[in-house]
Amino acid sequence: MGIQDQFFEGLNEEEKTEKASEMIQYLMDEAKSSVTELGLYNHGGWFGNPVNQIKLINNINDERLGIVYNFHHAHEQIDNFPQLLDQMQPYLLAVNLNGMREEGPKILPIGQGNAEADMIKTLLESGYEGPIGILGHVEEEDVNLVLKRNLQGLDSLVNQFNTTKDDTNL
Repeated sequence: MGIQDQFFEGLNEEEKTEKASEMIQYLMDEAKSSVTELGLYNHGGWFGNPVNQIKLINNINDERLGIVYNFHHAHEQIDNFPQLLDQMQPYLLAVNLNGMREEGPKILPIGQGNAEADMIKTLLESGYEGPIGILGHVEEEDVNLVLKRNLQGLDSLVNQFNTTKDDTNL
């Protein structure tokens, strides 16, 4: 789930945390009988910042609450992804991949960026075993083509990882 920044307008950190926690708790209570997990989506702004999401998860303290981390909303986190991943790992419900260039564009096929290979490798080396997704997040193209292009890019990166692993005896 995501919450727009206007929801927090004029509030200090403590008030933002409390207001967001109340909203999330309300949703958790309403969905109790039908939802096994609720994922906070890193969709930008204060609420979409994984550090704030971790604060909210700890504040609410419900094991059904976690993070769905999307590379395509993480361009400003490329440089500190390894440290951020360490903090997020206990709460990760899923990770969605995307090609990544700090300068953009936001949506880029896997394998066409200059940062996703390192991010994916970091994710795999971290021991993360949860779901990994690929979003067909391009409206002006056939989603089958978008997903096929992403899978080809992912295959290429995995082959690079395997070659590197063989060469270094990791």
